[in-house]
Amino acid sequence: MKRLMLSVFIFCTVVSSSKGSEIYNDLKPGKYDVGLKIIDTVDETRLYPLSGLQEENPRPVKMYVWYPAKAMYSDCRLSVKCYMKYLATDLKIKAENYEQIIDALKNDFSLFKDQDKKYLQLLSLKETNAILNALPLDDTFPAIILGNGNKYGSAVSNFSLCENLASNGYVVVSFPAVGTSSLQAEDNLEDIETLVQDLNFILDEVKQLPNVNPGKIGLLGFDMCGFASFLLQMRNNSIDAMVCISNENTYTKCSQLLKEVPGYGPETLFIPMLHFTIYENGNFSNRSNETISVIKTSDKVDRYLVKLNNFPGSAYTSFNLLGITDEKFHASEVQENYKSLCRYTLSFLNSYLKNDEKSKNYLLSETDRTEKQSGNVRIKYLPAKEL
Repeated sequence: MKRLMLSVFIFCTVVSSSKGSEIYNDLKPGKYDVGLKIIDTVDETRLYPLSGLQEENPRPVKMYVWYPAKAMYSDCRLSVKCYMKYLATDLKIKAENYEQIIDALKNDFSLFKDQDKKYLQLLSLKETNAILNALPLDDTFPAIILGNGNKYGSAVSNFSLCENLASNGYVVVSFPAVGTSSLQAEDNLEDIETLVQDLNFILDEVKQLPNVNPGKIGLLGFDMCGFASFLLQMRNNSIDAMVCISNENTYTKCSQLLKEVPGYGPETLFIPMLHFTIYENGNFSNRSNETISVIKTSDKVDRYLVKLNNFPGSAYTSFNLLGITDEKFHASEVQENYKSLCRYTLSFLNSYLKNDEKSKNYLLSETDRTEKQSGNVRIKYLPAKEL
């Protein structure tokens, strides 16, 4: 009897530990286990010059796919170390071991510069919620295509957001933001157009996945890919919802560039939007206000404006949940803002891709159709044609 009770205890410990990694604090996962599959493919219609080679090759496209899965007893969850290695691969960091990866990140990226090396090594042992190549559930789910910024352009920069959405019944596809002919996308029309084409290619690929409902597709873009997402939905009527996160410096420059794109205009936005903007000490600059005014004039759709106080562009990454944050900002404040970003994104997508009234009522209760203060978050709801 004691042996049986011990077996049951061990089994329950394994199952319960498969849901809700400790690194996410109170960012609770949904009811599904999460799988991760990495797909390397190429777009045969476009060419890309590989480093060190004279000839051009088909443009490589790498997709990280998180999805609702069926966890087996023998499955092991990915560690933070695995994601750090994926980060290094996407950023073309050449390293023979994990210690060299940490050294390279500390040397080349400001987010990691002031982090204690021993702490980064300790974090590598912690588990996340994803299981590599786990068995997908035999069902279809809405899909979210996530485009990252050009500074932290790795596809795994927001792995906790991707895992959280997948655990709540979404297939999430993220990809590295790569330039037209270079590793890092630049703030110019050529690279923005290249990212639009990447998104369009991935959209076609995603629709073919057996666990995706092709009639329910959302876009989630940050920085450069935020603008690329705007352009894609203006040209493609198969997008059903869009989430954008702004970086003021990039938005200032790209706002001017996009005015040169034929067919661009707020009047061409026909899908509901959730738009996160960043402000410091309760104030926006005139440049940020100009960006917001573009969203406000798109009055044919529901729009939610969420303003995150003291939330730098560098904080739009899951690594800040691990305590890896810019020293100029309070780590706890940045973490709470990121968790708010995850919660509002999930509620918004549930509202418009799953027609979930509970989620929509939650958003409305937070905004109450007026701008209100809630900690470091300010929210405003702009219903369609009711400005």
